[in-house]
Amino acid sequence: MRNSEQRKIPLVDSNLSASRGLLLALAGSVIMGAILLMDYLSPNNPNQFVYFIFVSLIPLILMIVALKVTTQANFKVLIQSKFWSKSNLKTWLVYFIDYAIFTQVAQTLIHLMGLKTNGHANIQNMTLSRLLINYGTDSVNLMNEELFSVFVFIGFAVVLQKQFKLSRSASIYGGLLISILLFGAIHYNAYNGNLAQMFLLIGPARFFLTGAFIRSKNILIPFTMHYLFDQIGFTIIFLVEVLS
Repeated sequence: MRNSEQRKIPLVDSNLSASRGLLLALAGSVIMGAILLMDYLSPNNPNQFVYFIFVSLIPLILMIVALKVTTQANFKVLIQSKFWSKSNLKTWLVYFIDYAIFTQVAQTLIHLMGLKTNGHANIQNMTLSRLLINYGTDSVNLMNEELFSVFVFIGFAVVLQKQFKLSRSASIYGGLLISILLFGAIHYNAYNGNLAQMFLLIGPARFFLTGAFIRSKNILIPFTMHYLFDQIGFTIIFLVEVLS
């Protein structure tokens, strides 16, 4: 049985007020909404450097600023354990395997239901140079996704517990459910509006990423899981296309 200190979740188990929790979730959502809008309005072949600055880097800076303004805490509050600790490495491996298995099972079930899945927008017309650039830019893009998802989870968990007086467990699961739904929704552009893929595959996969954060209390655990999984997938698809 883990003691109370080990069970504490960053910012959820703190004196963060419901209003500040809501502001955190809203701030992350507004910034992510701006990212999606800029991505949608950008030309088919944008200048990669300009696109990265405005759609990736500036939003990341704003996410970190929003965390500080709304909670009075800096980025370190989301890193409360050592990445390389034995328990965190175990958490990483277990949740990564579960995450990978789930995505394959969910994709198979979607196909069995007679529904189609779309490839991620990043793999369209993939070249070696674009793949290598993607390795770099996704380190920022996926951190934005992680911060958004964690902000939503923390924010609504706090609101449900402190404003609506739900139990701690119910609040955590409520925040997790909302983050799952919104995580699926923000992949509208990436998967060409495929609702089945967004809400039966991508969204529910968030369970394992946020679960890894809850377990480790370190946002770098789900971030590296997410990053490695995506880059392995993109690389395999690229190699298959080249060899074929």
